[in-house]
Amino acid sequence: MLSKLIKYEWKGTYKVLMLINAFTVFITVLCMIILGSPVYRVMDNESALVWGMLLFLLYYATLIGVSMAVTIYCGIRFYKSMYTDEGYLMHTLPVTKNQLILSRLIVHSIDMFITEVLIYLSVALLLGPVCKIIGDRDPDFTMETLMYESASEMGISIPAFASVIMITLVIATPCAILLVYGAISLGQTFQKHKVMGSLLCYVGLYCVVQTVSSFAMFPQMITYIGATKDSLNVSFDFRNYFFGVLGSSTFILLVFAVICYIISYHMMQKKLNLD
Repeated sequence: MLSKLIKYEWKGTYKVLMLINAFTVFITVLCMIILGSPVYRVMDNESALVWGMLLFLLYYATLIGVSMAVTIYCGIRFYKSMYTDEGYLMHTLPVTKNQLILSRLIVHSIDMFITEVLIYLSVALLLGPVCKIIGDRDPDFTMETLMYESASEMGISIPAFASVIMITLVIATPCAILLVYGAISLGQTFQKHKVMGSLLCYVGLYCVVQTVSSFAMFPQMITYIGATKDSLNVSFDFRNYFFGVLGSSTFILLVFAVICYIISYHMMQKKLNLD
């Protein structure tokens, strides 16, 4: 039955997902055309910088908007199918509450993961034109030089770094979705304005997660600051620092995700109140 729920949810989301992600494809192609055009290449440094910043702001705003749109859409799908009139049908199906949550979590995590991968691919594709533009103005600068220096600074190869990021995405994506589920479920405890209550709960959860993560990363930050202030006497390993920060923040997110899953299950099992 879980597979049928997943199939049903995927059919209900993939068209909107494709539409939203089309903006990422569009802005990427647009930036590549502009950055690769002869007109942009012959601009003087000042004009190129101004137009480049404007293009970057448009690009950045689009990617942020796409990521937020997918997250909001997944939250709306969860809310409407679990806590509104549509929930009457879902909660009368011969399935467990765990199956209801998992089916949406799996599909929405895939939706979000696809979006994030497209964003990373977009950034990777634009590195070529950007490096070429910089190389035209600075002959000593090449993409190979950038990758080599980045790998040397991080103490890890670019492929290994990309692999770590992908693994982190696989773990963090469902956790981020569960935070949305938990906030929506907590929002149902409000007698009125449940949608606004869900939004406030999400902001609160997000702030708590960020605060706890900041405290957890505090020892690494102290080490980093100390190393940068006295680099001659302190041996600072950026790789250990990076993995320490990434590991601690991911672990904390995972803990809160489990808590949000329990909250969502409890609200559906014990305190379900459909509008």
